[in-house]
Order: sequence, then C-alpha cells, then structure tokens
Amino acid sequence: MTHKELVERARTWLHKTVRCGVVLVEWTGGPRETPDAIGWKHFRTSFLVEVKISKTDFIFYLHLGFNASSFSSHWTQISTRGCVG
Repeated sequence: MTHKELVERARTWLHKTVRCGVVLVEWTGGPRETPDAIGWKHFRTSFLVEVKISKTDFIFYLHLGFNASSFSSHWTQISTRGCVG
C-alpha cells in the first residue's frame, strides 16, 4: 500500500467514521509540519492523522519533536501492517 492510498483511507475515515464536516489532505499548515490528513468536527474539534509507510519514517517522526497537541485536538498515526512492529 502506498502513502497516497493510506492518506485516502485517512480522509475517508475522518469523513465517514469520525464524521468531520471539513477534511483536508496534505495541507500546509505551518513552517514545520504538513499533516497527511486533518479534519474538523463542529468547527471546534480537530483530528490529525499522520501516515507512516516505513519504520524509518515512523522513527524519524518521533525524533522530529513535533507537538501535535499544539496543532490539533486529537492525533493519531496509521501505517501499513508490520511497519512499526
């Protein structure tokens, strides 16, 4: 599965499962971070999803020092099976 395919799954999840009214993918929201998918529910609560397709990508992201809580109310990562473990 490619990064683009997982981003599309994240977009669908935010829209259909979380029921976000507004969902953006690959949105440039600041100088340090471009979230793979972010959605807003009731224009107050935000949900950020980061997609990781390799263990190297996952580890790099941990060392980046990005504070997701300053960017979004809720934050999660999705990855391909076996990526992290």
